[in-house]
Order: sequence, then C-alpha cells, then structure tokens
Amino acid sequence: MLFITTLIMMTDNVGWKLKMRSIAVMCGVVYVLNIARLVVLYPLAVSSCANDPRGYSCAAEMWQFHTFVYQWGFLFVLVLMWLAWFIWIGGAKRVAAASREDRAPLRISVREQWGGHHWVIIIIAFLLIGIAIDTTLNDDAFNSAQRAQNNCTALEEYSPTCADAEKTWNDEVGSVWSMATLGILGIGGTILEFSRRDNDSAEDDSTPEESRGNDLSEEDEILESDALEVSASEEE
Repeated sequence: MLFITTLIMMTDNVGWKLKMRSIAVMCGVVYVLNIARLVVLYPLAVSSCANDPRGYSCAAEMWQFHTFVYQWGFLFVLVLMWLAWFIWIGGAKRVAAASREDRAPLRISVREQWGGHHWVIIIIAFLLIGIAIDTTLNDDAFNSAQRAQNNCTALEEYSPTCADAEKTWNDEVGSVWSMATLGILGIGGTILEFSRRDNDSAEDDSTPEESRGNDLSEEDEILESDALEVSASEEE
C-alpha cells in the first residue's frame, strides 16, 4: 500500500482531493487482492499434500507461489494499477501542462542560519544511523535471521521454518533501512535549504548599492529631460 501511495503522491499536477480519493480506492483494491492471495494458498496446500500429508516438502508448491507473488507479483500488479490510473486521469496531459508552466528554478543552498531545533534533528539523525549500523554488525537476531535466510536460499527450501526466517529477516532489514533512511533524510533536509525565487523576488533581493545606483540614474534622466525642455522653450 505504501508503494502505490508513493506513486500517486509523486504524480505531478494532480489535485490533492483526487489523490486522496485515488489512494483510498487503491488501498482497498490492494487489500482485496491480498485476501484473494491468501485464499488461493489453501487449495494449493491441500492439493500438494493430498498424496503425502506428512511429506517434508508437501507444502513446497504453496510456498513457491507465496514467494513469487510476494516478491514479484504484487510489484507488477501495483505498477499496472498506477499506470491504469495515470491514463484514466489524463496524466500525460497534466504532466505536459505542468512542464509548460513558467516556474522559478529550484535553488539548493547550504543552511547558513542554524537554530536549536536544527541541532536536535541532526543529533537524532546520527543516533538513528548509529543504531542501524550497530544492529547490522552486532545484533544477534539480525545475524541469525540472515544466516537462516541464506541457508534456505542456498538449499531452495520452502517450509514454514524458512517462511518464518524470511519474515524475521524482512522485518529486521526493514527496521534497519527505515532508521538509516530517516537519519539520512533528516541530515540532508536540515543542512540544505530548498527555495524557489521568481524574477520579482530576485529584484527585491538586489543590494542597496544597486538600488541607489538605479535611483541616481533615474534622477539623471529626469534632470536631462528637464534641461532639454528648457532649452527647447528658450529657442522658441
């Protein structure tokens, strides 16, 4: 659900209300598809274990289907759903219209003014990155889950034990990546400043010397025009 939500939110030139309605519908569809996937697992398990219920690999077919759908099937379905939604809302025209808009360029600069909350964010970000690194190197649950996952992959084993190991490994990796990503985003978002400035704001940001120079040039033009008018009246 997070993947399809991110795709919709990143689509340019689409109204906020339309995005929210689309996300609600898409999440509902994904939920129904997930329930259907779980329902399909039951007849696969029954048919595979009908001849040898206590066999070591009687549920292998079910776990193979589960692994394929979990890793690749949902990715294909989610991308296809977003593509259908993109075509339905006229996304190509919306993106083309957004690209034709006269927008000021995005300016990225290093932050010059630092407040107390900025330093707090930096400290928390480094703590998150440190916890992620420590978990990867020293956490027993992480290392044991990694070994179990590697063994199941090497043996091409599909069993409840390997399924539990895969779930534990995915949870551990997701936790590590989440902390590391939040830390990196916190550091980058705090150190860098992002702003858009149009021509009007650029003119407002001109230096006082430039403003005084412009004022003096305007006064010179006025005096020159007055002198020309006086000379013309004297000649008449």
